[in-house]
Amino acid sequence: MGVRKILFPTKFEELSLEAVRSLYGLREAGFEEIVFLHVIERSEVAFNLTTGFDRELAEQMREDALLRFKEWEKEVQAEGFPARCRVEVGNPAPKILQVACEEQVDLIVVGRHRPLFSDDLYLGGEMMEVLRLSPKPVMVWRGVADASRPLFSRILFPTDFSKVSERAYDFIKDIMHSVSRIDIVHLLPRNEFSGKSPAEVNAQVEGTFDLMEGIKVDLATAGVDSFTHIYAGDPVKEILSVVGEYGSTAIVMGTTGKGSVSEFFAGSVSHEIAEKSPVAVILVPDEKKLCE
Repeated sequence: MGVRKILFPTKFEELSLEAVRSLYGLREAGFEEIVFLHVIERSEVAFNLTTGFDRELAEQMREDALLRFKEWEKEVQAEGFPARCRVEVGNPAPKILQVACEEQVDLIVVGRHRPLFSDDLYLGGEMMEVLRLSPKPVMVWRGVADASRPLFSRILFPTDFSKVSERAYDFIKDIMHSVSRIDIVHLLPRNEFSGKSPAEVNAQVEGTFDLMEGIKVDLATAGVDSFTHIYAGDPVKEILSVVGEYGSTAIVMGTTGKGSVSEFFAGSVSHEIAEKSPVAVILVPDEKKLCE
């Protein structure tokens, strides 16, 4: 299917045309349309006993946002991509998720290039809610450090071979035509070897490499270079440490959205990586999450 339609929510402060331009590299992956979204928070036009809902202010803010979006639409359309804009009033995270389902998008883009996640778009708590509840893949954008390397050119793919990781791999296959290199990483917890003999450890490592080689062969058939790596230790620390080693431009991984880790890359682990990563992170949700 590819990534045909993208939802791009923004408050215009940081996540702007630079982020939009970085998405053009998905053209080969089927990118056809972008939907811009600006959410006017209820607190900005709040109802109170004295003035009630400030419709005049809400309409003015809506017109200001639409005017800004018109400039964006011109540039995106000049690149050959249809663009539409929506301005909604409400709580940011629920509205983003609602619009994502209504528009049937394939990817939601959030975040900005500042290193602190707590200073992210719509506040950290709102973004964590999007990451936790979204039925759609979500990309936390971190800026393009090197314009000579497209955002999706070198993908780091952490996998624990679970159903969640399979979903992330399916997403990678959807954007494969935009990718030049994939580094497949598996993390073995240190307690994995406790009480095992050297022969048992070697057998387990070899079995893991066999699984990774299967993915590598699959990617080679599609014409994509890939490399396999096994590490042991803390998954967040190890994954972030190898981003620079391999020159990764983005991380793609699965997430269950759970608050505790029931699988190696579930919930809090994937969210912490999205929070701390120096490059863009795409979190692909559990297949159980569906739009109502």
